[in-house]
Amino acid sequence: MERATGCVPGFARRGSRGSHLDPAVRGYLEEAKEEVYRRPERPTVTAVRHALEAKVAVRNQGSAADGASDDGGAPRPLSTPAWTTVDRYLGALAPGEADEARLVARAGRA
Repeated sequence: MERATGCVPGFARRGSRGSHLDPAVRGYLEEAKEEVYRRPERPTVTAVRHALEAKVAVRNQGSAADGASDDGGAPRPLSTPAWTTVDRYLGALAPGEADEARLVARAGRA
């Protein structure tokens, strides 16, 4: 039996389109993960999200104060990713990766 999906306009372009996360925001998310999520206190995803929001806000204030961008025009502010993006990012960590880092930090304090 033949599929008729070839007749549907744009069918091949549907589905996952990859990450649309700005590389700078991805870097801030990685920093927030290292600074917040891997602490021995077992902080929540919300704590990581708040740390990420703060980093993006500081960057946006700094770029607004500089008044310059790569293309010579107005600086392009970064947007904070959705809650689900942060949750998915932290959920994709290797099982036990955060727990292992927390145990090492706890052992270092002892």
